[in-house]
Amino acid sequence: DEEYDGGGYGLHMLGHGAASGAAVLVPRPVAGLWGVRVREVAAGVAHSLLRTERGAVFSWGDGALGKLGHSSASLASGGVLTEPLPVAALLGVRATGIACGNDFSLVLGEAGELHSFGDNRAGQLGRPSATPGAPSDGAPALVQGLEGLRVRVVSGGATHALGIAEEGGAVASPE
Repeated sequence: DEEYDGGGYGLHMLGHGAASGAAVLVPRPVAGLWGVRVREVAAGVAHSLLRTERGAVFSWGDGALGKLGHSSASLASGGVLTEPLPVAALLGVRATGIACGNDFSLVLGEAGELHSFGDNRAGQLGRPSATPGAPSDGAPALVQGLEGLRVRVVSGGATHALGIAEEGGAVASPE
C-alpha cells in the first residue's frame, strides 16, 4: 500500500487506510474487515473488490472511471477510498462471484445476472446503453444480452470480460 504521486498507482489498494508513505512489506489483516468472513477477493490495476460469505461486495482503491461502484459523493478527495466500503447499490444483490479488469468491475448475482461498472472505453461493460469510449456513472448496472442465461463464472481482463453460462456456453465482451 505504497503511496505514490505519479502514474496513479499506490492508491491504497490494500485497504489499510491513510498511507504512511511506506510500503507494506509484511502481510497484515485489514482492520476495516475484522469479523467479516471473506469468501473471494479480486484485484484491478489500482482497485480491489471482495465478496463476503453472505454475498456483500466491498470495494476500495482508486475510484476513477466509476470502477468502485460508489457515487463520487461517497469518495474521498481525489476519488480514492483508503478502506473497504460496501457497494451500496448492490446491497440487495447476493453476490456469488466478483472480478476486476484494469479499470472496471464485475459482480455476479445469485440468480446468474451480471452487474458491471467502471471504464467502458472498449465496451467492456456489456451495456449498449453505456456509451463506448466513456466511463460509467459508477452505478452498477446489468450486463445486457444475457437474458435467459445464468452466468456462473466471470473473469475480467485488461479491457475485456469473459463468463461461463450454466448451459456451458462462453460469453464475452470486447475488446
